[in-house]
Amino acid sequence: MNNKAILLSAIGIILVGTVFVFRNNLGNAIFYGTESYINPWTNIFFLPLVLAILFVFLFYTLLQKLSFEEKDWILAVFAISPAFAGLFSSVNNQSSLAFLSLATILIYIQYKNYFLLIPTSILSIYILVKWQYSLNFSFYSLISELGSFYGVSFFTVILAMYGVVLYFKNNKNSKVLIFLICSLIIIFTIEGLNIFFHLMISFFAGRSLHKLFNKKWELPELKIGFFILILTALSFSSLSHVIYLSYLPPLESFQTHLQYKLSKDDVVLTTKEMAAWIEYFTKAKTVTNENIFNTYNFDETKKFLKKNNITQIVVPSYEFEGRLNKDEGLFFLLRNENVFEKQLSHKDINIWKIK
Repeated sequence: MNNKAILLSAIGIILVGTVFVFRNNLGNAIFYGTESYINPWTNIFFLPLVLAILFVFLFYTLLQKLSFEEKDWILAVFAISPAFAGLFSSVNNQSSLAFLSLATILIYIQYKNYFLLIPTSILSIYILVKWQYSLNFSFYSLISELGSFYGVSFFTVILAMYGVVLYFKNNKNSKVLIFLICSLIIIFTIEGLNIFFHLMISFFAGRSLHKLFNKKWELPELKIGFFILILTALSFSSLSHVIYLSYLPPLESFQTHLQYKLSKDDVVLTTKEMAAWIEYFTKAKTVTNENIFNTYNFDETKKFLKKNNITQIVVPSYEFEGRLNKDEGLFFLLRNENVFEKQLSHKDINIWKIK
């Protein structure tokens, strides 16, 4: 890899790493979409970063093997994108499947032996079945501005459309056109193939940037300003997506969290509304006493908890926006980490364990 490719890749890797830093500083689980006790990989967050670095290296190697002049620009669009930040800031099936696909293609190009494709092909099929890919029929899952974790930006799509026009203007190859259309139909139809859409968009957007960069400009200053604007636009859309990913709460339902955190042997202090759900999902015994939530008397609270053999406290998150205040009553007392251990802060529920 040349210096330009390394620099462009480093920008993408830094943006991915920024998601982990932001989420950690905000007190969120390192990987968006899951709590640490559900995802066994949380404590080794560098794994997605390692996969990102290896993926970039394989992708650039493939572009070199195929002798693409636009390889630096294709890599720039790929690495400095919302999709790259989303795909490699968590452990997910798409990045793993794409990594295997790239490795498979490179193995074939290097050794020209179909038998070497068998292991990676079997593993790829296993991932497809294991993660239960489903029909999607939605354009929303492919665009980051429409809420997709792994989507590309509208700006990149526009660049890619110009790249498609340039490609077919100079290459009247109907087979490539048919392949492109079939690929888009498959990607659009099957949910979970965003990264292949990302690779396709990066290829054509990279071609358009390469064409524009090598075009003769009457004013060199205008050319420099134009490409600074292009790179700024790419970086801005990625940075916006990094901020979006940093604030994402866990995605599992509160049922999942209740079943992970509570057992039938627990006695849970909670609200009347939540009690029925806790008893139904976990078979735990519940105690409801609205007055205890308003107390500032620590000794009184400890006596109440001991008398009722309370082991867990569960409060729905919406209570903080209604009648309860995080800085008042029992919630003020819950700051005492010698007695109460925070088990979960979720968009739906909050759980403390009594030490």
